[in-house]
Amino acid sequence: MPVCSGCNIFFPRLSSGTECSHCTKLRNASESESQVIMGKCICCGCGILYKNLTSSLCGSCLAAGLTIEDTLEEDVGHQYTEDVESVEQDLPKPTLVDATVHRLQNPQQNANLQKGSNYRSLKQAAHKNVAKKHLSQSESTDMSDISFLIYMLSCHKGRVQKLSMMAVRFSAPTNMKLEEAIKQMLLHAKEGFHTSPATGQLKCPSFNLEDSHAQTEDNDSEEECSGTQPSKHKKKTSMQSNKRRKSSPISDSDVPLSNVEEPESELEPIAVKRVTRSITAHQKSLIVPKPPKLTEEPKKITNTASKNCETAVTEPVTFLTPYHGHHMFDQSGYDTYNFRRTQCIVTPDGEILLAHSQAKEVLVIHKGWTDFHTKGLGPMGGYLGKGTRKWAFKGYTVEGPLALFHLGGLFYFSGVLDRFNRSVLEDELRSLVKAQYHLNIFHMRAKHYNVALPRLRYNAEGAFLGDVVFKDENPPVLSFSSPDTRTMLYDAFLAAPYLEIKPGDELRFTDKYGTPARDDKANEIDDMLAAFTHSSLVDSDHTVIITDIQGIYCKDGELILYDPQVHTILGNWDENDEGWKIINRFLQGHKCSEYCHKLKLVGASPESLEPRPLQHRKEALENPQITQKCPMLPPLHSIYTGLSPSACTLPPIMTTTRQANGPLCIGFSPTK
Repeated sequence: MPVCSGCNIFFPRLSSGTECSHCTKLRNASESESQVIMGKCICCGCGILYKNLTSSLCGSCLAAGLTIEDTLEEDVGHQYTEDVESVEQDLPKPTLVDATVHRLQNPQQNANLQKGSNYRSLKQAAHKNVAKKHLSQSESTDMSDISFLIYMLSCHKGRVQKLSMMAVRFSAPTNMKLEEAIKQMLLHAKEGFHTSPATGQLKCPSFNLEDSHAQTEDNDSEEECSGTQPSKHKKKTSMQSNKRRKSSPISDSDVPLSNVEEPESELEPIAVKRVTRSITAHQKSLIVPKPPKLTEEPKKITNTASKNCETAVTEPVTFLTPYHGHHMFDQSGYDTYNFRRTQCIVTPDGEILLAHSQAKEVLVIHKGWTDFHTKGLGPMGGYLGKGTRKWAFKGYTVEGPLALFHLGGLFYFSGVLDRFNRSVLEDELRSLVKAQYHLNIFHMRAKHYNVALPRLRYNAEGAFLGDVVFKDENPPVLSFSSPDTRTMLYDAFLAAPYLEIKPGDELRFTDKYGTPARDDKANEIDDMLAAFTHSSLVDSDHTVIITDIQGIYCKDGELILYDPQVHTILGNWDENDEGWKIINRFLQGHKCSEYCHKLKLVGASPESLEPRPLQHRKEALENPQITQKCPMLPPLHSIYTGLSPSACTLPPIMTTTRQANGPLCIGFSPTK
């Protein structure tokens, strides 16, 4: 008799001495895998597990002529043999004294009737055992949690792309409400989005339940967003029709039947009840397939959806040509200037040197760009924008477009002297180079501790200070109240690689005190840049700090920073250097994030370093009556005594004639 050696269940088509698929797969399965296996359907004829079996027999067994009654009779007879033996053993054996009473109370019956009554009682007992078994399995399944793996996709330019981040794991009990489970799932997804370094540079989407839209696998959400071809839609429709055909009670096997001649798209899914092994005649009468209904509306909806996809794909985006359409170029729209450039050289130990080139180069500037800096029309005619201290306009060299800067804006709207303009722009260049040097050390520290960082840099590569060379060496002087039509307002300018900045693209991460400036939209990149400010203080032995971090994201995802502010312990880097007032304020307000701990940034947090006195070096020189020395931390005790500048024994920060005399330690950025 073909009986499974593992569960002792009778299967007519099972080879003798072998196990069914149920027992074979449960042998080495884990707890979660066992729950999945227990939920699958098994064929009562051959003992093979199927994923979508809708009846008790598979198609192969039906083709072999096997029926449900055959499996039921053999199975019941096999299962109840042991129950009969156990019942007979438990029955009390009558003695000779009670034999007469027993015969009178229980007269002898016909053998066939006795066999039928025993069969009926054993059948009822078997049904009770099966019901208890299924009840215990359902209770164990209900008590377990449901696990989810959340994968995030992004829609960029009409294409669905998978984010390069790990899947988020989430578990929920079965008694939790659906709305509460979705809320918890969104919170876990938001946390995974913020903690992943790969998504730190992306804009954080909304994870609120009100902004979410639930969809199933049957919806065409990805298809509509990506604009796929109609052939893919037809393929999906055919897959759905295959599922409908498998759900019919005529063919329960996973092999398509060739005798079905009706079109699949005209059949609706037929609801079929599960056929158990202990099926009755009354239940058989209830399992009658409903007559198929012809529907044409789904065809119309599919056709309109495919037409909309085709029209969305075929509509091209209008190309905007940069050519202005001039017929001739007798009069140029640009002014040409000769200039000499000054660049910064950064040595490995952090010393910054200014290199003046004697080679003349050519610079081209838009004519009349100054006509737009007061009209408030935005970038136009070579004018790029203005800030609190500078004008920005566009220029061109043989190397490509450049962003040029002159002093102006809100603070210097009426103009300044040429020497003051050059001095301030030179400090801007040195600060940019120094910040890049510190950022390089920050990348080296992250690489040493195996901390992943996104692509970020300062816009320092290719930046220089230009000195205009006039033909007569004396630029014309404007008369009183005459309009300024010159394209080069001063004899010196600051040049940096051109960045295309649109309104709203610029992001400011920290202010001049080093505190975060995006409290409402702060994410992982804000903590990372705060750690960069922290590292500049640690790498310079608490003498220099980089603040006022701002920049934009490029199309390739790289973060480019610009216009930093440098503060030194002596307060003599430039005119905006506020010295240790900024350092103390950062020490008092900074809270180390996860990146600070990963990068081992110790010695500059309020828990490990006492704030320095707020008295500036210049204030001590102006008040010679002060005799108390300011407490300093080693090894900085020799930098400042509060009485005389002779206590500063560190080498000067630069070697040119116009150099600051502050300390510069390993860790300064080559772009500052």
